[in-house]
Amino acid sequence: MRDASALYRYQPHKNVPSCLTRYQHGIGRAKTPTPDNCFFVCTPVYLSRFSFNRPPCFRDTASCNFLGRPKQPYYLAVAGRMLNEDAIAKLTPGDRKEYRRFLFPPALADPKHEPYLSIETITTWITDGGYVLYAQHDPVDNVVPYVDVEDVPGDQIVAYRELILPELYRQHPFFSLDHAVDWVLAAPFQLYQQSALPQPRGRSQTALHALSRTTSAAPSRASSRASYISQFYESSAVESPPLTRAPSSIGSSRLSLPPGTDGTHRAGPFLRIQVPIPWSALRESNPERTRGKSKLRDTGFRFTREEWIERIIPVTEAPSTWNIPRDAAVYRLDLTALKKQLQLPSGEIMTIDAFIKQQDQESWGHGSGGHKAGDVWVHGFSDNPEERVWARRVNSHCNGVKICELVSDELFADCQRYASDEEQGMRLWTHELDANEREAASGGKILLRFYAIVHRAKCKKKDCQGKPTLILLRNRPNQHGKVYFVGCSDFNPSEPYMHLYLPIPPNVDESQFKFVLENNGCLPIGLEVPNSDSCVLSTHPRLGLTTCPYGHSRDGTALIAKMVARPCPAEMIILVPCEHKGTPPPAWTEYMAMVLLRNFHNHPEHALTKPTMEDKQKLLSVLDDVGVEGMTVQRLLNDPRTIAAYGGERLAKESPAFASSRVLNDFITAQKKAKYPHGMGWEGVLHHMGRELALSDRYIHAAIAKDGYRIVVTMHHELAPLIHSARYLCIDYTFKRVEGTMNEWEIAIFNDRYNMRAYFNAIFCILYCDRNTEAAFYQLFYELFDVVRHVTGRELAIRPFRPDGNCRVVLMDGEEAQVLGYGNFLVQYNDPVVSGINSRDPIILLSYSYKVCQVHAQRNIDKLPKTIPVDVIRTLKSITGLKSQVEIDKWVAFCESQSYEAVINWFRPKRNGWFLQSVNRFLSNIAEEDWDLTPNNTNIVESAHARRNAETSIHLPLLASILKAEERDDARHEAILQIERQGVIAKRWNGPFEHLPCPNIDTPETP
Repeated sequence: MRDASALYRYQPHKNVPSCLTRYQHGIGRAKTPTPDNCFFVCTPVYLSRFSFNRPPCFRDTASCNFLGRPKQPYYLAVAGRMLNEDAIAKLTPGDRKEYRRFLFPPALADPKHEPYLSIETITTWITDGGYVLYAQHDPVDNVVPYVDVEDVPGDQIVAYRELILPELYRQHPFFSLDHAVDWVLAAPFQLYQQSALPQPRGRSQTALHALSRTTSAAPSRASSRASYISQFYESSAVESPPLTRAPSSIGSSRLSLPPGTDGTHRAGPFLRIQVPIPWSALRESNPERTRGKSKLRDTGFRFTREEWIERIIPVTEAPSTWNIPRDAAVYRLDLTALKKQLQLPSGEIMTIDAFIKQQDQESWGHGSGGHKAGDVWVHGFSDNPEERVWARRVNSHCNGVKICELVSDELFADCQRYASDEEQGMRLWTHELDANEREAASGGKILLRFYAIVHRAKCKKKDCQGKPTLILLRNRPNQHGKVYFVGCSDFNPSEPYMHLYLPIPPNVDESQFKFVLENNGCLPIGLEVPNSDSCVLSTHPRLGLTTCPYGHSRDGTALIAKMVARPCPAEMIILVPCEHKGTPPPAWTEYMAMVLLRNFHNHPEHALTKPTMEDKQKLLSVLDDVGVEGMTVQRLLNDPRTIAAYGGERLAKESPAFASSRVLNDFITAQKKAKYPHGMGWEGVLHHMGRELALSDRYIHAAIAKDGYRIVVTMHHELAPLIHSARYLCIDYTFKRVEGTMNEWEIAIFNDRYNMRAYFNAIFCILYCDRNTEAAFYQLFYELFDVVRHVTGRELAIRPFRPDGNCRVVLMDGEEAQVLGYGNFLVQYNDPVVSGINSRDPIILLSYSYKVCQVHAQRNIDKLPKTIPVDVIRTLKSITGLKSQVEIDKWVAFCESQSYEAVINWFRPKRNGWFLQSVNRFLSNIAEEDWDLTPNNTNIVESAHARRNAETSIHLPLLASILKAEERDDARHEAILQIERQGVIAKRWNGPFEHLPCPNIDTPETP
């Protein structure tokens, strides 16, 4: 680091805070900072971001005071500050891509993704802090880091986001806490944890590396990350700060402002990269430690060069809670027998220290992952006390618990936990359950909780700055007698569903709540809420709660209590074997580690809320069996294969962490994202269809987006030829199976050869407001016929347009847009030379092949007002059986003579349209035999909806519904093969005759 003074001339600056000019480390009391003694030593890395006449100091004194007087030199990168443009301009495209690859997921390099981080616009998204992290990572490091993002406190993720992203991108929904598992990568986040979080006393860290592989003016990388500490170290216990309910303490716990600030400025997070300090300067201040070592040298044995221990505790599995020995003991962990548990779903092998933390229910952080090159020689891996192994030292501190700031000191009084104590944790849990009961029995506490919910609520409309307020309901009062709802102050009646909407619960007094909300939390006279100024809530740090969900008040005013961290003095040190100067560690140590625990936990044991690797691997095998497509928590729990995999027991009984629906849902979601990285919607369909597959293996054959609608056409390659033998096509919508705006257009045929139905699906979505348009239906028919020709090699022939065709008619309900869409398709499908039909009128062409479902037609007549006489309704329905022009003319005259407005409106569009010819055999141009050989309803497809929904589930994402349908079609194809090969059929007597209403005729028994 002293080489910096030879490279750059340091020039003092008058704005350097006084605490910086005064601070040196063991070099004297010089008043002028220099590259040799100042803790913001100027290096090529840092000066590349600043003009040479200005030092890289803090922007303001408050930022400096936030960190206090440091014990070691370090560099600082301010959150959100952009990298110097001159340095950015000289970064090669390769450097820019490598930076993006290191810090962000691959999806952000896809131009179709939102957001898209283009290297051409890198000046808008490369930050000072992100580049410092990028500078530290080793591009040839083969160690696979592991970070369970769900186990990281939310404030750490927020601080990390502020460091690597500018304000513009921090506001993007993709980078929200909800999607942290998608954008927080393990490698940079682990470096951030090592560099930016508070370190234990007496701890040295890595130096800041140069930043680039090029020789440009952009910062350059250092060539080595060699270790500079070769011995173990001892840390001192840190006492937890006392908790109090005094108002002054509550205020300080909320703000935690440093001395000298006015409370209006909140310093952003800094990335702290500490400079190597000689070990001798750090290990001379604890004489008791030296005396303790002298005693251990007489009774124990050497553990490291500076550390002696009394005994080794061998263990063969990583426990969910480690007992902390009260003597100088260390655990020797050997996971050789459980090495399969270290394998991640991606196939990579988890580092043993990551596995230990994954298994542990405690939250460990604020430490270091050690150096790849190793840190220390360790004895004790074998029974030979003289044999030593070079190891990487991983140091972590317990994150303790997060508690409501109103929690009494007595709740954790004298808690010093060395061993597992489930009873102590259950007592704390019982306090919370009791609080739930008390709250449910108090109207005042329910009101306070709802007030807390409203206080935390944010408008869901992007960039809306509105605040929660009461808005009158349009149709008031509602069924609960409420006249208001909680909405956004920027609410606009033209955007009723875009802003905040919270209904007032039935058990909340509306008038009292209105008073509280409009008077900044002041409770109305007469409303007293006893015991609301104290709390018992404590949570695991990984939950990330920032405010207490319980309702609180003090001195007649509602209080939004903060969740505050309660630090824990427990410390875990893991020593993992690694290679030494190119020599790998002994093979027998591959799955071994030494674990040293110090001090004690000052909080009860956490519940088993984090699934172990064994839990995850078992559930993953179940999901591989049942499939993640369209999977939900309830479907997984109720699936017979899940029940069988867990021996008939509840899943949560064997894996308690999965008793939480949120944990289970997060696990299912993670597997979906791993298997389908592009999601299960439209983008996922396009990606799935884009795979290189043979035609025989392809199920999705077309995906079209045009003119405001989208269409996907699916067809099973082996079932497709059956459509050429169909006597008719029966077409209908189903709305339940696909979630969102996507509807399923289902085409069914009855296969006379096998006495069974078959299905072909064209699933489509029309965007905006023009759903079910003629244009969309025309395109559906066009794509259907085109795919049939592509898959089967033959055109789908419809009589009489193709006289040799087998399909006589197309049956649909009476939706006009669908019928006219088919008519428009027939205009281009008809070849007058082949069919002899010279008309290009869609209505006329429809009369040759379209039959309306008579069930739908008569159902629409039944919807006419009940005031219309029964004989009129009966006459209207008689159109289906009229057999001569005289009867038709008489019926038309009857309709025209009606004075009922509803009848007039019903008949008017049918007078000269397609309806009459599609419902009456005499008026239709369909051949009489073809009319008689085909049904007059769409029951074959209507009745299939419920069965199909039961088999494949409903409200599925688009891709999931397609894949489920593919599974079902595969099964149907297997059934057909069995019929041909083995002579067994599901329903032998299932032809047209058996479908007639003849209850007195016995069906022959199958021999």
